[in-house]
Amino acid sequence: MPVSIFSLTDRGDIYAGAALTMILVAAMLVLLLGLERITKRATGAWRTLRQAGWRSMM
Repeated sequence: MPVSIFSLTDRGDIYAGAALTMILVAAMLVLLLGLERITKRATGAWRTLRQAGWRSMM
């Protein structure tokens, strides 16, 4: 996608390049928020296991 943005703006199609850039920004934001949510969920599960004495069971 970044190559498409570069090629559009290089050819002078600035508005299409800007629109594609905003789509890329939105996709990255959704991806990063999803990864943050997964990480928080995994961290919470680890804390719960540790509080339950998971290491002492091994």
